Amino acid sequence: MSGGISEAEIATALNARVDTVVPKLLSAARCDRRFWLIGSVDNDPGQSLKVNRTGHNQGLWTDFSAPDGTDERGGDLIKLVCMVLFGGWSRGKDARSQAFAWAKSFLGFDDLPPERLKTVQRDIAERQAKAIDDAAREEAAKRDRAWQLWRDADGIPRTPAASYLQGRGIDLEQLGKAPGSLRYRPDVWCAERRAKVPAMLAAIIRDGVHVGTHRTYLDISGWSHRDKSGPVKVVKIRDPSNGKLKSHKSSLGRFSGGHIPLWKGDRAETLHKLAPGTPVYLSEGIEDGLSIAFKRPTLRVVAGVSLGNMGGLVLPDGMGPLVLIGQNDDSDSPAIAAFERVVQRQQEAGRHVQTIFPPAEFKDFNDWLCGKPKGVA
Repeated sequence: MSGGISEAEIATALNARVDTVVPKLLSAARCDRRFWLIGSVDNDPGQSLKVNRTGHNQGLWTDFSAPDGTDERGGDLIKLVCMVLFGGWSRGKDARSQAFAWAKSFLGFDDLPPERLKTVQRDIAERQAKAIDDAAREEAAKRDRAWQLWRDADGIPRTPAASYLQGRGIDLEQLGKAPGSLRYRPDVWCAERRAKVPAMLAAIIRDGVHVGTHRTYLDISGWSHRDKSGPVKVVKIRDPSNGKLKSHKSSLGRFSGGHIPLWKGDRAETLHKLAPGTPVYLSEGIEDGLSIAFKRPTLRVVAGVSLGNMGGLVLPDGMGPLVLIGQNDDSDSPAIAAFERVVQRQQEAGRHVQTIFPPAEFKDFNDWLCGKPKGVA
């Protein structure tokens, strides 16, 4: 407790003042309907960092230019205060205490009279309860939309999504069967393009339940003009103005702890019913995981959706080793520290963790499969 107000109550009250806090902290931020937009916590102009202005996520922010699993990726307004004014969340307890003290003073919560304190705490409790209810309803609605999006899609064989994987060295016909989690739709909403585009869809599962749908946006401009000269190359979608999107992928639904089941190997069970002692190979992305399955089809392989999600993946008790499929990132890449945190979190959860990496000249296992060393376009 801090002067009668808990840190959780201070955080809730500060998030409710988002429209006052953000411009005070970051003068370059601009308001865009549901978000405050800014380039970074260093007050750079731009829109990589988004702060929610409304709803149960009010005050929560994400910096899409920061790697998953890092402190810089996002948080609430207390964390933003700490990042902007007190040297960063990673500085530890002192910096965080300074951030809470700043917020408490900003909110006018210093030395509250007892009756005023009760009123403030009652209002905060009501806000917290409403946020929990709203979050539950929104999560259920997103889960339903994610399920319907995937359910109404086509199976992946003989679709542009299969051609995309073939272009990445993964021939599903040669593999013998297609992963049941993967499907294709020609009409998936892409927020960055503000249009419906083709996409490979993947089911995200947690405890046997479909909790989200992962989307890989595709450019199939040559698909309708196939001929006998060979397969059409399908690639991730590109922005027509600058040749790339900020993100070729996105997920619908709250997928924390979930996985994409890519390959069952020589076992028939779903992951949450996996036989004791069975090793599980875990990749960050679909292509890397399928590259392992393509070369070693007896293995059980899943994808963790994102690097930040891999550390908290819900896995069955009694399974064998968890084999993390690593990538050869540059020495100064934040992804290295994020991968190490995944290892640490899974070890703390009691897993026997092993790691595998491709040869040093390749970024990842898919590049190795395709024979594409680093630096080769």
